[in-house]
Amino acid sequence: MADAGSFTNAVALLQQSLGEEQRMAAWVDENNSKLTLQYLERRSAGETASH
Repeated sequence: MADAGSFTNAVALLQQSLGEEQRMAAWVDENNSKLTLQYLERRSAGETASH
């Protein structure tokens, strides 16, 4: 869209941001089950889930 809208100077930064978002999404996908189980264990023990 940046190319089509004549925002070519933003393309590099947008691609960098996209890569960061994709890496974060992959991390969440890989760690979601583990984090959810930890949360549930703490809740059932009466602990808070915050740090």
